[in-house]
Amino acid sequence: MLIEATELIDKTVITDKGMELGTVSNIIIDLNKYTVHELLVENTNEEIVENAVPVGVPFRWIQSIPKQGHIILRYFPGKISLKAIEKEQMDGQKRKMRVIKKKWGEHGTERLEWR
Repeated sequence: MLIEATELIDKTVITDKGMELGTVSNIIIDLNKYTVHELLVENTNEEIVENAVPVGVPFRWIQSIPKQGHIILRYFPGKISLKAIEKEQMDGQKRKMRVIKKKWGEHGTERLEWR
């Protein structure tokens, strides 16, 4: 089944543990590869993301996108702490996956992104 990208806006995102993460506010597309790179999730749950900052969820973490209903993730790393992110960046640790703070959009909206 095909879904238009605009149908994903305002859908609720649910983690692999069944917790509500937030709502999709934008879709980031890689125009060079013609693929969806990530979903920008805003109004995040403060129990999962410290200070409820927006997060970028890689498209590969998505398990299902029903036509109606919520977007279900197959993976989410757990509670995101901003102090841990800043410490990791300062220590210069290299990990397979890390969370970075990144500016996006015309107004420089900050979000968290996994790399």
